[in-house]
Amino acid sequence: MLIVVAVIPAACVLWFMGKAVQNEHLAVQERLTGVYTNHLASVQRRIDEFWKKRLKAIDSVPGGSPATRFAEITHAGLADSAIVLDPDGTSFYPAPTILLGAGTPPEPEGWRHAMELEFQEQDFTGAAETYEKIASETAEPGLKARALVAQANSLLKADEKDSAISVLTKLVNDNSLTNATGSQETLILPNVQLRLLKLLGDSGDARFQETIEKLVRRLNDYSDALLSASQRRFLMEQILELERAHSDAYQAETEERFCGVEPIPVTVLFPMLEAEHLAAEYLETVDSQPEDGLQSTGELSDLWHVKTPNGSVVALFKEEKIRMEMLELMAREFSLADATIELILPGETRDRRSPVPTLPASEMLPGWSLALAFTGPDPFSAASRHQTLVYRWTGALVIGTIALLAFVLACYLTAQMRLTQMKNELVSTVSHELKTPLASMRALVDTLLV
Repeated sequence: MLIVVAVIPAACVLWFMGKAVQNEHLAVQERLTGVYTNHLASVQRRIDEFWKKRLKAIDSVPGGSPATRFAEITHAGLADSAIVLDPDGTSFYPAPTILLGAGTPPEPEGWRHAMELEFQEQDFTGAAETYEKIASETAEPGLKARALVAQANSLLKADEKDSAISVLTKLVNDNSLTNATGSQETLILPNVQLRLLKLLGDSGDARFQETIEKLVRRLNDYSDALLSASQRRFLMEQILELERAHSDAYQAETEERFCGVEPIPVTVLFPMLEAEHLAAEYLETVDSQPEDGLQSTGELSDLWHVKTPNGSVVALFKEEKIRMEMLELMAREFSLADATIELILPGETRDRRSPVPTLPASEMLPGWSLALAFTGPDPFSAASRHQTLVYRWTGALVIGTIALLAFVLACYLTAQMRLTQMKNELVSTVSHELKTPLASMRALVDTLLV
């Protein structure tokens, strides 16, 4: 019975301790989940602020020409590329520049005769003289530039390369022909400069250096509204190919001369060329503009687009750029030693065992999520382990106390039982010892009474 009395309280204590440990673990998990969720929410707010500030900065880029806005946005690193829109939502830049009033001027007298000499009679010298006469007599810049180009072509066909170079040099140095346009409404002078570079061929020639510097300067000058995006992009690519060819030749010559010492060629840089390519590919491939937030273009993998609040620009971002910027932002905003934040892109799946739920990364990044990943031991178990040990030691102490009390009680009861037994034996002995003489005495008394 005493064992039952001791075991039942101990069992109850163990049951209560188990429930307390379980409830403590749940309470710690709830508290830590709230803490970590608040951290995620703080990062989420910072990401929202980052993108709203970014789009506001893009909208705040000074007006000027569409090409200037494009260059300012990409050069400042606000986007990998951009499409500058007009009020109707149509692409303003990159787009072919439409020159009002431009067009092919009527052919002057003698032009047809010059073409007959060049293409039918193959009298290249005569054709060159006729084109030269036309150029000297006309005051219209476009026609004069076309005539000089045709004269140079005729001289080249007549194997008079030096004379052709002289004509083209005269053309590129004529400031009145800077904005002359051809039949396709493209600027003539930049194309002539490229042609002159290819004819000169020698990068050590002073004329080569002067011409390429002027052309590169103009291509990088986005305030030049007459230069269309397509022509600018084509000329950039051509100059880079020309520069690479000269660099390869220079390297081969240097290696041969200096026994394999690698030269350091001067590279012509077009910082906007990649942005130009990205925008052109976007316009050729993507049909619709984004509605709300940063969205995948779909047709172009790893490219995301977003329209600014005032609708004047569609900003283009590479997926890797977004990921790197968000990771840097999260590293600044989230500094817990035992956990890191993971950025989950739309369509990505992760094997997650964290009790902390994922949160949307931002209203500006629909479909992107923030998840918490622990870098060390489970903090939930670590946080509840101390209180669990307290509960367990308390339970062990209570059970030990019950056992001790039960032992003391058992000893006390045993002693009391022995004392009672000794009393009973004493009474029995005394009673037995007194019973015999009393019986004899009773018999004698009975005899006397008789």
